[in-house]
Amino acid sequence: MHEHRTFWFDLCHPPHVAFFAPQIKRLQEMGHTVLITVRDRFQVAELCDLSGLTYVKIGKDYGRAKWRKAMGIALRTCQLADYMRGRNVDLAVSQGSTYQVLAAKLLSIPSTFMTDYEHIYLGIAKRLADWLVFPEIIPEDVLRKKHISPGKIIRYPGLKENVYLGHFRPQGDFLKNIGVDPGNIIITIRPPAVDAHYHNPVSEELLRLIFRRMKSEPGVTVIYLPRSAASTGPLMDSGMHVVIPEKTLKGLDLIYHSDMIISGGGTMNREAAAMGVPVYSIFKGPVPAVDRYLEQTGRLHFIDSEEDIKRIRIQKRKPEMNLLNPDIDLARFLVSRLLDMAGDSR
Repeated sequence: MHEHRTFWFDLCHPPHVAFFAPQIKRLQEMGHTVLITVRDRFQVAELCDLSGLTYVKIGKDYGRAKWRKAMGIALRTCQLADYMRGRNVDLAVSQGSTYQVLAAKLLSIPSTFMTDYEHIYLGIAKRLADWLVFPEIIPEDVLRKKHISPGKIIRYPGLKENVYLGHFRPQGDFLKNIGVDPGNIIITIRPPAVDAHYHNPVSEELLRLIFRRMKSEPGVTVIYLPRSAASTGPLMDSGMHVVIPEKTLKGLDLIYHSDMIISGGGTMNREAAAMGVPVYSIFKGPVPAVDRYLEQTGRLHFIDSEEDIKRIRIQKRKPEMNLLNPDIDLARFLVSRLLDMAGDSR
């Protein structure tokens, strides 16, 4: 039986909500205190509302310019530290929040930095975070090359998406509720993250070619999920009708009811692959080990050229779940590790 602990979760991107919500709720059910801060960008707050999480908004989108990002890191770090000062936090937890690692260090709060993308910048985290958490799919030799102290590394089985996919129950009338004809071939498209440090413009050109292909296909409805107003650019010359949701949707329901997912990479691709939904990646940054694993298992396909786009099979699929690693209770595993880390910090 663990003593009462106080945990601080910092959520900065939409996938963080689905990943951490089951862990947060389990900790709360066990009687622990959970404090949540969110960065107000990309529907993170709206997704927290849908998940029933109580949070405080701190920080926003600081723009693409390097000087703005640097200013944003300094500003949000100070704001987080100011808000958390005196709250007796036992452990700070995030999925790649440099802001939190820095703020936690200022306040002498132990921190854990989780990521399933080994190519992100780890300089601050490997120096200042107390633990770094990776999936076992990332080979040990890859982590050794990152020069992370072995005593800081914690690894978990399966995909991070295993935390919540096993508990997902699809909403049967989801498409009708958002005004989409379920009789059509439903293709959900998410553009690449153009403001990410790993962005490659080739992804945008591939996206334009994909829209050209979809335009020629009968009975297709494209649901387009722009990352920002600027990411609607590829639609301007597509010449086709595209559904752009006016409000934040439940991503897992959207994936489940889609016949295909095409995305610029990240969690949506992995969720689709883990669920058994056909998924094509136009991500052109350094490829993560998790995506290579999904490619090898036949659950994810990379698009590298116009010829690859021509070979895509556009057809209806039978809605069903075909989960990868269905027996892993990853939420329980990670909560146990968080409690151990919080205990070690005392």
